[in-house]
Amino acid sequence: MSHRRVALICHTPQGQVPHWDLLFERQPGSELCATWRLDQPCHTGQGIATTVRLFDHRRFYLELDSEVTSDNIGSVKPEASGDILDVDDFDEPSHVVVRWSHGEWSKLLFLNHELHYERLVQADQTSDAK
Repeated sequence: MSHRRVALICHTPQGQVPHWDLLFERQPGSELCATWRLDQPCHTGQGIATTVRLFDHRRFYLELDSEVTSDNIGSVKPEASGDILDVDDFDEPSHVVVRWSHGEWSKLLFLNHELHYERLVQADQTSDAK
């Protein structure tokens, strides 16, 4: 089974403050991605972000590898990408486990209009310090 892709992009519409869009595939290779607007990034550390469910975005944004700027959208810049390792429901998720491409794993919990996120420690990152 192939993992479904996830991406976090920083979007700065012209004349507005930046926000982050969290996108993921509902089906591998799907043309449209489930998308949420966040008030802060969720790919490192832990915290709480306010979320708004947006319309599904084109796959173009999931695969973005460099900043794009235009009069219509403002600036869109990729922050992080990775794979979804576990999710309970792709349409209305309550929890998602992500392995980001920079090596960190995160647990994302959707609670009402908040996303609670925390870093997960994998077994190979733990050791008995002496």
